[in-house]
Amino acid sequence: MSLFQPTPKTIDEVISLWDGCTKCIFSSLWKETGPCLPMKDIAGKEVLVVGQWPGEKDMEKGKPFSGKQGLVAIGMMKTAGFPSSVLYPTNVLLCCSPTEPGKQTLQNCKDQLDQTINVLKPVLIVALGTHAA
Repeated sequence: MSLFQPTPKTIDEVISLWDGCTKCIFSSLWKETGPCLPMKDIAGKEVLVVGQWPGEKDMEKGKPFSGKQGLVAIGMMKTAGFPSSVLYPTNVLLCCSPTEPGKQTLQNCKDQLDQTINVLKPVLIVALGTHAA
């Protein structure tokens, strides 16, 4: 995180800092929808489920894990015994990536994920995919 950027204390502050992000080339591909930001409702969310990046459906809806792959991942978590009420899905990247993201792109979004973790203080973090791990 930048030394000059305030440390967010609430999820609303995290969202406010990242809404309209233009740190990488992928943000320009999604000017109309904007980034797929973290969800506002964190009440009772103890399990952070981290994917690599949002899919097109996630970007359209503005909600992480709302596409086919995300629904499968959440379904697997439910099958493993985690009720949806405790799951907080998010992604390493905020924008849908048409290509494999480079190191700098991943670094650009890392602060967002770190800030979300600091605010949420999850009991468990489940990383799905290479970049999430």
